Amino acid sequence: MELTESQKDLIVLASHLRGGIKCQLTKERKCGYLIRPELWFIKMNDPIKRALELLGVEVRGTYSGWREMSIILEGITGLEYLSPTPKGIENVRLLNGQIFQPKTHDEVMATIQSIEELLRMNA
Repeated sequence: MELTESQKDLIVLASHLRGGIKCQLTKERKCGYLIRPELWFIKMNDPIKRALELLGVEVRGTYSGWREMSIILEGITGLEYLSPTPKGIENVRLLNGQIFQPKTHDEVMATIQSIEELLRMNA
């Protein structure tokens, strides 16, 4: 059975997609940290662009909004193992829409603890 161009593009997208839970220091937030699930591409190419457009997602290198990530994750269902970070993709799928940006240091600690618990429960 011959794959369509759209199917080939989704395979390329899945094989270049990376995912994980970002926790980084930032001066932009009062609490000092940015904590969120994120999907990204190290390199953007035409098949990835076409696949994202087919999914109805704006072409960018990084995604952190839960709607866009949900669409991308739904589009690659069954292809997660092609990613260089399959565990990261799984973690993003699990925590997408579940993490709320903390505003205080205590909330940062509680958020990190809840992320660890959720990931441990699903290990």
